[in-house]
Amino acid sequence: MKLADRIAQLRKQFGFSQEELGEKLGVSRQAVSKWESGQAVPELEKLREISRIFHISLDELLQEQDYTVPQPETQAKDLSNLSSEPAAPDPLPSKAGRRWRTLWIAGIGIAAILCLTAIIGGFWMQHRTIAQLNQQIDRLQSDLSQIQAENSSDVSSSSDHSQNSPTDPDSILADFRYDVLSLQPITKTAKVQFTVLPKSYTAQTTAFLTFTGSDFETIHQEILQNDAGVFETTVSLPLSHEIHGTITFEQDGEKTVQALDPIYGLDQHLLTIQTSFEGDMTRYGLSDSGSTLALNGSLKVEALIDDATYPALANYPESGTVQLFKDGKKYREYSADFSETQPESAFEEGESPVMQGYSLRQIAAAVPIQERFAPGEWQTLQIVVTVVDRFGISYQESAYSFDVADENIERSSETQITYPTK
Repeated sequence: MKLADRIAQLRKQFGFSQEELGEKLGVSRQAVSKWESGQAVPELEKLREISRIFHISLDELLQEQDYTVPQPETQAKDLSNLSSEPAAPDPLPSKAGRRWRTLWIAGIGIAAILCLTAIIGGFWMQHRTIAQLNQQIDRLQSDLSQIQAENSSDVSSSSDHSQNSPTDPDSILADFRYDVLSLQPITKTAKVQFTVLPKSYTAQTTAFLTFTGSDFETIHQEILQNDAGVFETTVSLPLSHEIHGTITFEQDGEKTVQALDPIYGLDQHLLTIQTSFEGDMTRYGLSDSGSTLALNGSLKVEALIDDATYPALANYPESGTVQLFKDGKKYREYSADFSETQPESAFEEGESPVMQGYSLRQIAAAVPIQERFAPGEWQTLQIVVTVVDRFGISYQESAYSFDVADENIERSSETQITYPTK
């Protein structure tokens, strides 16, 4: 059976219209129609999506023989006998796992297509399927080369927070992943989406997630099954450093529990603010009436980002001010305009520069300060820095303090952090 016929057969078997399948794949109904009529061939990424939707492997999708896929409702299995059941094919891989698995699948796909080309070449040399298969081979080889290049450079340093398919044959999971969607600064929680595919399940299978930690109460939440048999839910987790979780499946009164990999680093989203004065801070003309204080230079304000941050929690300074207080009253205010040497696109969609390997110390503001206070004009002077990040969290510290009765310059090492309240 040709690829075009296979796609049409699977679509009809699952009860999807061409428009419905197109919506699931992010393409138009016309594109699906061209695939099924043999006028076009889906790209590799779409082939992988098609195989995931119809619960078959990419190799099974491309092979030249009839293959009947059972409906999701008929895939009921006994949860008590999980170790003897085959794992679900290639669902929801993590970033690193997806790359290595794609290498394996792409290699098999290329070999399979080459064999198919040789077999049908003598019979269909004039048929356009040959040209389409050759184009597919070129795309697979190109994707394979790209994946190899990516793996050689950054697979070992991937910060993906998805969990690979468990290798333990006794695992009840075929795949598990979580994605940090957003930070909720008012409640000091992070919204995390969980997606789970068990090795065996029925439409009556129920599932629950449980999370524990040293600094919060135990959290229980049901995880619902969607039309494709995948269990999904979104949980608000506290900004804790280490969170442990388990998943429980229940069917016919029997429960099966498995521990999940710990979630680390939800508390590492805050900025670290550092200040330094570049120029001269001079006191002279000491007398009974005091001394002259001259500030001539610029205050450098740096915002440092923790490199363990999740992409959705990637942080950066949204605004900043430097205020000069004389004798306890605000005397002058300056705007701190932050900039970085890398393109602004490094911050788009919540992406931290650290994800690109940039130096975090490049995110800074230089505030020029030129002030002179004569004897008798001042008793105390204080430079206060306030930075507000993209989540509305405020960081304030007293960068420098001067007292006419004390020749020493005081610096604050503490930053006061204030979360938004509404």
